[in-house]
Amino acid sequence: MMRVRTAVRIVLAAVLLEVAIIAVAVPVGVVFGNPVQASAGSPVNGTVYYAVVGLACLVLGALFGAWAVRKETTGFALKGLLVALVAMAIYFGLCSLAPGGLAAVIAGYGLTMFVMFNVLRTVGCVLGAIRHGAK
Repeated sequence: MMRVRTAVRIVLAAVLLEVAIIAVAVPVGVVFGNPVQASAGSPVNGTVYYAVVGLACLVLGALFGAWAVRKETTGFALKGLLVALVAMAIYFGLCSLAPGGLAAVIAGYGLTMFVMFNVLRTVGCVLGAIRHGAK
């Protein structure tokens, strides 16, 4: 059974992961343009934004997935997956608060990019946790 300390660390890692991804995505969106917030009259080339946000999801997911399991002895992949799922739930909740809700965010990114970013976050968290456990 999972201890309370482990559960708290998983939730904290998920919250910090989302804060870190937002801290990377917002400045990049301001400098290079955010395709999600672009109006129809001013199209934005989202190449830089998508590349940076995708890389941030993967790398930061790995860092926070590893941090969440740093004092654990077993169940690394499961705990990394839990970090990713909690982070995804937080992200979906934040998207639901945006004008137009989650559907508008998915439409802004495109379904493929939206799914890809969530997969990258999940893969990063699980691989980071497994890598930390292999040490």
